[in-house]
Amino acid sequence: MPRRPWPSWLDRWRGWTDADTMILAPPHFPVEVANALLRGARLQALEAATRLERLYASSIDAHLPELAHHFYQAAPGGDVQKAIDYATRAAGRAAALFAWEEAAGHYERALQAMELAGAKDERQRIYLLIALGDAQRQLAEVVAADTYQRAAEAASAAGL
Repeated sequence: MPRRPWPSWLDRWRGWTDADTMILAPPHFPVEVANALLRGARLQALEAATRLERLYASSIDAHLPELAHHFYQAAPGGDVQKAIDYATRAAGRAAALFAWEEAAGHYERALQAMELAGAKDERQRIYLLIALGDAQRQLAEVVAADTYQRAAEAASAAGL
């Protein structure tokens, strides 16, 4: 029998669901039930995000990180464009405050949300990659060069 690349105890758990979220459940737990639970959690996240958006309507800028987090959590079953927008705005605000690590995290989540949505807006993707590279450079992260390279490749492929 060939050696498995994962520990045998993982065989007892059910596999991956959409958005690469692993559901840890007993071995005979129906995948359909696990996916329904995940969908319910995402629906609750979307409801929480929209409630927060209404609650903070008069001072949204002060609550961008919170809104970005909740809309990102709800993105697979909710409004992906809002997740992208709030993550981008939260990243810009964090960068303006020189909170580079927070900015990088928000830019990464905005890019992940774009991938989830299958967004075709290459200009926005390139902008986010450059902004992510800037934040990474400020953190002296080696991956900044790779991020800039991805932005250059995307711009070249888009004919920009």
